[in-house]
Amino acid sequence: MTRKPIIFNMNAFLFLAIAISVPFQILLGLEQEVANFSVIMSRLNALNIAIIVTFLTTALMFYNVSRHIIWFLPLCLSVVIANNMFMMKYSPYNDEMITLIATSGFALFTLFTLKSNSLRIVKDPSRQWWRVSTRKRKFLPVNLKLGEKAFDFGRSFDISETGAYVMQDISGFVFKEGDELKLKIGDIDLDAEVVRICEMNKSYPEGVGFKFKDMSLTNKIKLYRTIML
Repeated sequence: MTRKPIIFNMNAFLFLAIAISVPFQILLGLEQEVANFSVIMSRLNALNIAIIVTFLTTALMFYNVSRHIIWFLPLCLSVVIANNMFMMKYSPYNDEMITLIATSGFALFTLFTLKSNSLRIVKDPSRQWWRVSTRKRKFLPVNLKLGEKAFDFGRSFDISETGAYVMQDISGFVFKEGDELKLKIGDIDLDAEVVRICEMNKSYPEGVGFKFKDMSLTNKIKLYRTIML
């Protein structure tokens, strides 16, 4: 998935709008003028503030497709239920039927979201392709460094600011995913981790994907120049 699904941005906007609407709901209930908005802010109770903070945090999580949505969304529902129960019991401006409908609607939204296919994207970072750095096709010599010696390790197929794909005969490849190696790609010495070992497909030749680790500022600059040139 090369782009973030629009549903995450829509949900982020929804939660942001609800958070912003809380003071205005109090404004309407008290029939105050906008000029006295400071008075309205002073009327916010602990639950109102909890609603605003919780919804703003949830909006940010949806926007960033954070995995913490999985547990934070039920927490948000709990805050909503507590606030609405308090409003039903103590607020003279509360419409009980509207509050029940709003609470039920939000509960259904939470359940639907937690059961939706979009949650698979939250749980599985490998589906979040829009986070992947832009790769550029570069056929650079790659050497494997073992101590003071360097061995021919093939050529890169593409490279980005965070990793590279190196063309390799994987039938004789002795390393496994998670192994950390020292590579020299072009004139850049890099620490890298094996993240995938792939057979040839329509997009890529047979080879190995590496993620760069603990890069120095000098190497970052060299890599950026390599990618841009």
